[in-house]
Amino acid sequence: MQAIVLVGGEGTRLRPLTETTPKPALTLVDRPFLAYMIEWLAGHGVTEVVLACGFLPDALREMLASQGELFTQVAAVKLIFGSFDLNADNTATLDGRMRTASANDAAQLKESLNGLVSLGQAFLGGSDDPTMKLYGQLLNQVKLGVQVSDVSLLLVLPKEMMEKLGK
Repeated sequence: MQAIVLVGGEGTRLRPLTETTPKPALTLVDRPFLAYMIEWLAGHGVTEVVLACGFLPDALREMLASQGELFTQVAAVKLIFGSFDLNADNTATLDGRMRTASANDAAQLKESLNGLVSLGQAFLGGSDDPTMKLYGQLLNQVKLGVQVSDVSLLLVLPKEMMEKLGK
């Protein structure tokens, strides 16, 4: 079974502790807070954990690498990180990455995601419904790439599309 854990917050209520360390990586008693969470998930049958990280992803990745023995209760811990920005020209950019175990895993994941995007495009492509057409146009904007063991997803929404989504 899989679980996704949202670990992207800035932890502002715990400042100054979280200025350079993401909240899930903070030590609580004898180990990072995240270790307790993963232990609890493993106790409920979760074998794969995906961490959705937006704040200080490199610090979280370093903690996972240095404290790896704490996460052996699950078969895999994967890290997703990225950003969503509203630009001055009224466009929006979603830039996300997922770290995999190897370049081969990254290539396989990219191929799977390309298939998923293509399936969505085929499903939405023939619709006359304006909302479905808009979703199809969104899928046409998705750009996938591989860099070593990272799979990247870039989606830039033009101003016209942002205006349609706002309605």
